[in-house]
Amino acid sequence: AANPLIITNGTFKLTAASTIAPFTTGAGATIPATGGIYVNGGTISAGSYTWSNGGTVTLASGTLNVGIASGNTFNNNGGTFTMSGGTMNVSGRFANTASGTATISGGTLTTCTVGLSNATNASFDLIGNTNFTMTNGTVIFQNANAGAGGDLKITTGAGTKTFSGGTFQFGNASTPASTTFSYSGTPS
Repeated sequence: AANPLIITNGTFKLTAASTIAPFTTGAGATIPATGGIYVNGGTISAGSYTWSNGGTVTLASGTLNVGIASGNTFNNNGGTFTMSGGTMNVSGRFANTASGTATISGGTLTTCTVGLSNATNASFDLIGNTNFTMTNGTVIFQNANAGAGGDLKITTGAGTKTFSGGTFQFGNASTPASTTFSYSGTPS
């Protein structure tokens, strides 16, 4: 089936208190450099695939659900991700890659809600050439990565990583007892 929403240029903004499933295939969940999604209310849910953001994804209010299976990823691949409120649930991992810029100033991002088994990548992964700023909000790690890639990885490099507020929370009410999480990196 064709995707109900195809973004080639411009920004789709959801403000109404409704639930939509804009993508039915992984091919549709690619946001191009000239495109964007803005969630300002309501819920956007997607199927069992990875999102790739080369444009702009903004979450101010409402809920953004990415993936339904272990390993599904929100890959901020050279794009801009801004979260000032609302809730984001990622079934596998959140990755800021390829010179992407991510800012969290509010809201709650829960990663690895279903699971991840990755030997290289963490469930919240900030590579060296990306920019990341966190001033408020919460990032929750629900399940540990079953692979050697770890859970929180912050890699130094050409990008700037700035943490002046907010919370990284390892585990929640849905986390299995005796779960061990891991961190690697050298934040500056």
